[in-house]
Amino acid sequence: MESGRIGGFFVNSNHLAAFLSAVVFLSAGWLCSGHGGAALKLWLGFMTVAMAVGMSLTVRRGVLFGLGSGVLVFTLLGLWVVWQTQRHFFWSLLGGGLVVSFLAGAVLWKLNEEYQRSRMTSHSMSSDIRLGIWEEAITQHRLAPMNGAGARMFYDGSIQYRSADLPTWTPEAFFAHSEYLQILADYGWIGFSLLGLVILVHVLNGLRFLRWYVREKFMLTGRVQSMNLALNIGELAAVVASLQHAAFEFQHHVPATALCGAMLLGLLANPGFENMQQSLRRAPVARITTKLALASAALALLVLVWVFGRGDYTLVQAEVAQACKDLVTQRIQLDEAARLDSTNGEIFYQRGLAALDGVTVQDRKPESPVLKQAVVDMDRAVGLNAQTYLYRLALADALDAKGHADEALCSIQSAITLASLHEEPRLALGVHWHRLAQWQKDEAAYIWANRTNAMNQEGPANWLSSYHLLL
Repeated sequence: MESGRIGGFFVNSNHLAAFLSAVVFLSAGWLCSGHGGAALKLWLGFMTVAMAVGMSLTVRRGVLFGLGSGVLVFTLLGLWVVWQTQRHFFWSLLGGGLVVSFLAGAVLWKLNEEYQRSRMTSHSMSSDIRLGIWEEAITQHRLAPMNGAGARMFYDGSIQYRSADLPTWTPEAFFAHSEYLQILADYGWIGFSLLGLVILVHVLNGLRFLRWYVREKFMLTGRVQSMNLALNIGELAAVVASLQHAAFEFQHHVPATALCGAMLLGLLANPGFENMQQSLRRAPVARITTKLALASAALALLVLVWVFGRGDYTLVQAEVAQACKDLVTQRIQLDEAARLDSTNGEIFYQRGLAALDGVTVQDRKPESPVLKQAVVDMDRAVGLNAQTYLYRLALADALDAKGHADEALCSIQSAITLASLHEEPRLALGVHWHRLAQWQKDEAAYIWANRTNAMNQEGPANWLSSYHLLL
């Protein structure tokens, strides 16, 4: 956890902030319009304030923008309901709300004034690494604007299209730090439009409920206190806050916070219509079709877990065996994983690495069955995932060991194409020339690796240690 931020039970402060942005407005809605006695309302008030303070203490600029957007929507919707139902309270509530909002904003600012000032000074938006990551996502999107590159392909795209403006120490981004850019890169305009349609339909249904409540339900009951109304206003504000936050982060790729978002949309889908003067229009066979689709999706998930999940689980068991230095069990688990799932390139990559790690002096012969199996596994991994440059570098190592220097060079060059700004493939080129005793080419490759935009992390071999070996 980064110093000066809170994270709670979540892996980092961003995920905690995303969870709180979904819950705080539900609590605020219950506090303002829901049922409950004085003790419950005092507890809800305390929890609402505590969650707002917690969101501020995460010191996430994105979530603070989201909090402000949610508060604005919550206030506007609440005031609109009061204007439509109890207009004589409107101006007093408006004045009191402005005072409370000003005081709350001042408190939240003072809580983080020093940290925010220092962060804005040392980490201004102009120097934020997000800008470089967003540039990578936009580049990948432009290559396949309509249907995108595919699910979770942004990670490979962040390597292949790495921004030259990023600092050399910046690791590869698993996510685009913007849900919208991530969707455009992975799924294109088609996926973006479908997701937008889903959100729009649910939000419009929530707004339709508010309109029905003030024009029909209130006329029959004369009461504004309603759990359905309270939760509906909170849900709409929470969705807006989450959507604003998603412009700067990737909280909807995290299962815990993604489930919170799904819950909000589910509540908006059925906000509590009853005894309507004009019944809702229903599409023919829509209900039975939806139920069948949900059942089919659940069944498909179970089938996919059986088909692919067992291979993933066995691969993890092999990694555990490797960490315990139980190489025999590791090999058995890798063979079993390959049998269970022949479509996972990572399995064959790991099995090929295990074979290379176990190569002895006697195995370094072109006809060695160990090297032959390593080449087959690495070639299979490249065939299953041609976008991962590490697979190609491992294949080059196996080909070099077999004495196929030209094929190894081709594999390294293709890896350089996939990661043109990274140190690792340039370093592999130097190692290749080193094995062939091509010292001038070896030295030139190491010097080229020194000029890379993405240096290796501490631990693995780097250009300097390899250059010392050359000297």
